[in-house]
Amino acid sequence: MPPERRLSYPWVGIQWIQDRYEKTFNLNQIGRTEDLYYGRAVLLHVGWSSPQVGADRDALTLCYRTQPSETRSSNIGGDSAPTARI
Repeated sequence: MPPERRLSYPWVGIQWIQDRYEKTFNLNQIGRTEDLYYGRAVLLHVGWSSPQVGADRDALTLCYRTQPSETRSSNIGGDSAPTARI
């Protein structure tokens, strides 16, 4: 079992959303107009974890997410190896 860790950190982020919708009617057989989203969205967060804000180690924290399909995040620093999530 991996050791417990506590990563408390302030972070900043930026998000971009493409405005691309298509209007359809009666797609799910409910007799209404439906808006389908076909655009792309990108989100990026960067944070710094430190014992000064309640964490148990110093670490750089990155999170990158795209829609419709991809999420990646990493914690770099302290005594832990970088991790990625897809």
